[in-house]
Amino acid sequence: MAPKHDILIVDDEPIVVLSAQRTLVPAGLSVDHAGTVAEGLSKADSQGFNLVLADLMLPDHSGFDLVTELRRLRPELPIVVVTGYATLESAITCFKTGVFDFVAKPFETGELLGSVQRALRFQAAGKTSESHFEATDNNIEYYGLGKHVQVRVQPSGLAVVTLGVTFPHFMGKTLRIELPESGTTILQGNACAKIINREGEIHIVRAPLTGSVLEINSQLPGNMKLLDIDPFNRGWLVRMAPTQLKSELQHLTGFARC
Repeated sequence: MAPKHDILIVDDEPIVVLSAQRTLVPAGLSVDHAGTVAEGLSKADSQGFNLVLADLMLPDHSGFDLVTELRRLRPELPIVVVTGYATLESAITCFKTGVFDFVAKPFETGELLGSVQRALRFQAAGKTSESHFEATDNNIEYYGLGKHVQVRVQPSGLAVVTLGVTFPHFMGKTLRIELPESGTTILQGNACAKIINREGEIHIVRAPLTGSVLEINSQLPGNMKLLDIDPFNRGWLVRMAPTQLKSELQHLTGFARC
């Protein structure tokens, strides 16, 4: 049996594979690679990888085919999509199909490392692929973009964005956060927050809805611990006025109230 590696990269671009290796190997992670969906599935099925980095544009099949089959073979295996085909639709589809995270090429070293390390911590903690949100107010609707980010939609139509379950306790020692300015527009699937930890890992939070930012959580820069100890309440990120609420809710998952 082949030696076990931590990460399988499925990408047919040698420069991308090399760049990922240069990012991950110094962090103590062992890496193997495959250039096609068929080769990737064969290796993933026969070796004990802890994570797969997958491109969407591969020579033999779509990367979405790879994701679907990996989810069937090893539902507990985290998948991070790293692609130059970074459209709004592809990002949303990735999260809906159970992808852990989505990274656009060309990627920042810190962003790739952040996605990978967070996914490995999440898996090591024994977390499942299911999201959980304790909905306590019957007048508020609760939704998620996969398990990546969550949003509370109030009766007025305004919304509050919070981290999803893949972030709290899995980002390392957070150092600072970058949030959009009030009055700016954020787009569903695009970045709405950037969290940097002390090791230089970058954790991108993607917007669950399109709309105008009304307010950001001014407590967070001075109290980053809120992202871990109370992420769904005092650790909220952004209050916003959605502009395409009805059409975009179809891309989100509703949460049953507890």
